[in-house]
Amino acid sequence: MSVVIIDPATGGVAGLYLDAYKEVAERHGATLVGAYASLSEAGKRYFYPYTDLASGGRQKFGRLRLPIRYVELIAGLARSLFLIARKRPKAVFYALSSNLTPELIFILILRAFRVRTYVICHDVVPFVAAHENRTFKDTQRRQFYRFASKLICHNRRSIVELTQNYGVAAERIEYVPFPIMDIGRLAKAGGAEPLHEAGARFLFIGHVRAEKGINILVRAWRDAHPSMDGAQLVIAGQVPHGVEICTDAENPGMVLMDRYIGEAEYVRLIAEADFVVFPYIAGTNSGVLSNVVSLGMPVIVSDIAMFAESGLVAADSYFPSQDGDALARKLIEYGSLSLAERKAKSDAVLKIRDDRFADFTATLDNLLTRIEAS
Repeated sequence: MSVVIIDPATGGVAGLYLDAYKEVAERHGATLVGAYASLSEAGKRYFYPYTDLASGGRQKFGRLRLPIRYVELIAGLARSLFLIARKRPKAVFYALSSNLTPELIFILILRAFRVRTYVICHDVVPFVAAHENRTFKDTQRRQFYRFASKLICHNRRSIVELTQNYGVAAERIEYVPFPIMDIGRLAKAGGAEPLHEAGARFLFIGHVRAEKGINILVRAWRDAHPSMDGAQLVIAGQVPHGVEICTDAENPGMVLMDRYIGEAEYVRLIAEADFVVFPYIAGTNSGVLSNVVSLGMPVIVSDIAMFAESGLVAADSYFPSQDGDALARKLIEYGSLSLAERKAKSDAVLKIRDDRFADFTATLDNLLTRIEAS
């Protein structure tokens, strides 16, 4: 037994993160552990059997959801510790997406028993909600980086942030490119058909946070829409309190789906789009981008480091971050493409996808081989 790989973060499509590890993990005899509501076909299910949004947790428990979820996290971590004690792996990979105290205690227990722990850093700098204290949350995150044996990053920007912002030594960092979280089988089951004869269909999908540049997109759409016959923009995802988006008369051709998007609907919306737009102002990694690329879907993205360093974006897909006029021009450019031109862009994305599959597999295989040999 070489490694136990744990991703407790969430269920649904995000759980496909573990699927990317499956082939290499099985070859090395590694064990995968994830969430109950995950759509992944890989590994054991220890986390969040009742409260995940993907399994209707909000509707079932209301305000009690978060405290129950906390207990579920502790239970999943306890089960993981029993598994680790039984398997006695050479290392444990832990995908970190929050700063919760039980997770830190889990890392400290592994350290106390001299189990090498590799913390996977999806977002090196943690997201901070309006009601949260940034300094406190950042201090918490530093403890994970301090007590892990090594840290796994998915892009070069994360390495810079760890070394410069958190003082992590370069030799404690492993680079593994962000995997393709493939929704192909789910899209095929849904039977969706992209490439519309009529106007182009653009999509923004995911958590509608301020740093994702949603209002830049709305303003750009207002300017671009008159130049695109029959074009449509779908914004799908729950809009938090304080974020205002104008629709209908002020933005013709725009559809706002202000609610939690379930997994089947999420996949269908991506599969039925012609282009997916990422007008982000800031970010580290994007599971949505990985999902979109898995279907060969062309994208329009801001030129922030997150996308520029992802290796998943074609060179002609960028516009200058926070430049609404440039985004409007890019929307018009893409909305004017013929079906043959859209198909060519899609083929280019499929080539990027296949290259990433190969790169991720080779890099992970190399890391696990080194761990086994140590």
